Amino acid sequence: MNVTASGTIDANSTKILTYVSAFGKTNPKKKLLCYFLLFFLLDALIILEGVLWGFNTVIICLIGIPVLGILFELYAYFLLPKIRVKAAKKLIGCINTYEFRDDCFTVTTTGIGNNGTSTLNYDFIKKVYETNDYMFLIYQNNTALIVDKKDIQNNEDSILQKRLECQIPKYVRCNY
Repeated sequence: MNVTASGTIDANSTKILTYVSAFGKTNPKKKLLCYFLLFFLLDALIILEGVLWGFNTVIICLIGIPVLGILFELYAYFLLPKIRVKAAKKLIGCINTYEFRDDCFTVTTTGIGNNGTSTLNYDFIKKVYETNDYMFLIYQNNTALIVDKKDIQNNEDSILQKRLECQIPKYVRCNY
């Protein structure tokens, strides 16, 4: 049984793909909060040590490490998605239509200057990330085919999930 689906490259799907790449299967907001609390507590302990035994160059440098961790996580959550959307500007609006068969799948791309059809084997896909709204078929680092779950015809998303789980060894369900 063939399953037909589609996916549009847009700002939201690119943002979610960035979160999947940066945060994995954990909800990005929860992970950001956990890292923030962890780095805050670590910084508080370092400052407490400085108050109790005196501040020196080592203590002052150690204070900066958790601060850098917090800044990196804020960058990954807020700025990196915007950078990735801007980088994908030429692809925004392209629509991929998929026909998933038992042994392979076909991708038909339509968009400004991006038209074509390819038939691919499932071993082309390295990993699948499934979120509440999308399935990302990762075929290179941070490069994916986007399947919008609301565009899977005839509500056959469970059939597609089972087919992808059987064909692709790394299938990850994300909690967002």
